[in-house]
Amino acid sequence: MLSTHHPVFIWWGEDLIQFYNDAYRQTMGPERHPSALGQRGRECWAEVWDLIGPQIEYVMADKGATWQEEQLVPVTRHGRREDVWWTYSFSPIDDGSRPSGVGGVLVLCNDVTHRRTDARLVETQRRLNAVLNNASVSIFLMDDRQQCVYMNAAAEKTTGYTLEEVQGRPLHDVIHHTRPDGSHFPLEECAIDRAFPEDNQMQGEEVFVHKDGSFYPVAFTASPIRDAEATTIGTIIEVREISAEKKAQEHQRILINELNHRVKNTLATVQSLAAQSFRGISKDEQPSIKSFEERLFALARAHDVLTRENWEKAELGEIIEEVIEPYSRLGSRIEINGSAIALPPSTALALAMAVHELATNAGKYGALSAPSGRVAVTWRVTPGDPPHLALRWQERDGPEVPAPTRRGFGTRLIERMLANELSGEVDLTFEPTGVVCSVRAPLAGATFLQPKRMDKARLMACGCQTTLCACSGK
Repeated sequence: MLSTHHPVFIWWGEDLIQFYNDAYRQTMGPERHPSALGQRGRECWAEVWDLIGPQIEYVMADKGATWQEEQLVPVTRHGRREDVWWTYSFSPIDDGSRPSGVGGVLVLCNDVTHRRTDARLVETQRRLNAVLNNASVSIFLMDDRQQCVYMNAAAEKTTGYTLEEVQGRPLHDVIHHTRPDGSHFPLEECAIDRAFPEDNQMQGEEVFVHKDGSFYPVAFTASPIRDAEATTIGTIIEVREISAEKKAQEHQRILINELNHRVKNTLATVQSLAAQSFRGISKDEQPSIKSFEERLFALARAHDVLTRENWEKAELGEIIEEVIEPYSRLGSRIEINGSAIALPPSTALALAMAVHELATNAGKYGALSAPSGRVAVTWRVTPGDPPHLALRWQERDGPEVPAPTRRGFGTRLIERMLANELSGEVDLTFEPTGVVCSVRAPLAGATFLQPKRMDKARLMACGCQTTLCACSGK
């Protein structure tokens, strides 16, 4: 037994090392114990004494005692420190030299690090499979040749294929090879595939082909997998089937378009009722009808912007551009500048009506009524909880503006609507150089956006023939 390939040593008497085999010497490190025989073990093997000392003392004190145990042991081999798992078997040696009959202890060691590591790997693999196969999203794993090496249960359900059917094949050739119009979808045009060669995460939406030949929309994230040296060795792809979401979005779009259509028809009815109501009034009062209609036009334009965003938000700059579009022929005479920020519907409508009243007044009496006149509409956002909007309408280089002797409807609309709808403060002054309107209001519910160019395309296509509807008609 002493020639076994397992590490063995004999602890003799109170504290002497009588024997250890070559396997033990090689395991612990040849440089550590050039000659420990006959020396005190507590001094030579101090780093492991706390691990094996109590067991040796126990066996030495009891003639018939044996001890088996598994422990994590620090060893130093070839100048490198590492921890290994050992099973120890402590057996008494009876030579009759001691009253207890135990002269020493034979210690047989077995390195079980690999067994424990394999067990941990098996348990880790079991847990990983449990997580992946219970995930609600489809997960694919691609190797460095962009061939599929793994797909979870959700992926099998979504695609209609089993892992065995796609394993070792390019995933694109299986589920992403054809566009919905029937044309071929080349691999080099696939955003998912670019994650590997570009070593960059890709996200977006695509249309996959089911095993039965049907098409279905998905949202995807494709991320490169890197090894310890940061070399890209594969791709992990997460896919979520979004057919239900697309149907819900389309249904919502139809409902919102129908709602907007009905609202505009209602506004057209209001316009007709107003025309009938004002019929027969004197020519001096005719401008009242025009002002009323223009306010309806401004409200309709604001509705267009909100419809394009599903009545969830409206960009402030886009609202202002839409409202002052009748004055767009003035070109650079109107300056619009401020942060890209999306406002909730009620705030957007209030500001749209206020800007319309200011633009109308400027066109009749203020800066936009003279060739040299200029208007600047600027705004900024100040930090806080919530943040605040500071918007300023300023006219200059127009005719001298006298202070009004009374507050007209437009002035009252600006002051009351902004104060009520925005819970803010409005300062409207008639300076000799032009009207100045300053607005400060909290921005609860607002969203900061990336700057973008305004898209003036109409999305209604409702077929309205009224003068209020700004849709394309088809």
